[in-house]
Amino acid sequence: MSRESEAFLLVAQRQHTYSVRIRRRIKETGSNLKAYAREAGTSYDRLGKLLRGVIVMRLEDIAMADVVLGGISEARDYQP
Repeated sequence: MSRESEAFLLVAQRQHTYSVRIRRRIKETGSNLKAYAREAGTSYDRLGKLLRGVIVMRLEDIAMADVVLGGISEARDYQP
C-alpha cells in the first residue's frame, strides 16, 4: 500500500470514529440531527453527508462538535 493510500485510509477511519462519537453524543444529550445542525451552524443536508462520509470532515466540524456536544475529540479528554 502506498503512503498516500495509507493516509487516505487513516483519514476515513478517523472520520468514521468522529461521526460515531457525534451521533452518540447527540443521542445521549436527547437532541436530534436537525437541532444539532442548527446549533453547529450548518445545514441538515451537509451534516447528513458529513456523518455518512460523503463529504470530508474538517477540523472546524470536530471543534464545533466539541463546543456544542462535548466529548468528541481527544483534546477534550473523550472517555469512550
